[in-house]
Amino acid sequence: MAIRTYGDKPISFQVEENGEYYCIGSEVGNYLRLFRGSLYKKYPGMYRRSITNDERKKLVELGLSQHVLASSVSLLRASEVEDVIDGNDEKYKAVSVHSSEPPIPREGKSKKSMPWVPSLPNSSHLDAVPQATPINRNRVNNKESSNISTLF
Repeated sequence: MAIRTYGDKPISFQVEENGEYYCIGSEVGNYLRLFRGSLYKKYPGMYRRSITNDERKKLVELGLSQHVLASSVSLLRASEVEDVIDGNDEKYKAVSVHSSEPPIPREGKSKKSMPWVPSLPNSSHLDAVPQATPINRNRVNNKESSNISTLF
């Protein structure tokens, strides 16, 4: 099954001369139709790091993308991005915690059947006039309430 894509393929670039090639995470996510961080949830095994201010300035000078101007930019290794685009994404996907076999239900114990008790309707949120708040009679401190007229 081919991966559905959207828009232009993300541009790979070098941050340092003779360094590793990177892609901007938001561009990769848009291209793979994995928006708002779902790329990192689907592929948690991908190498990801934040961009530094010096690297940001360099990329702005090169004029690579408007995504660089965002407050937090993640860089992904271009080799890993190519693997995902080509369909070799199994090693970057989340490892499932569940085993491949469904659990077998226990037959030794049977649950006690609780008698069904109808709940009392609580329609206070539907009432036009709010209900009175119950008075807490457990208060120990019985202060005299101050009268506004005595204050002035």
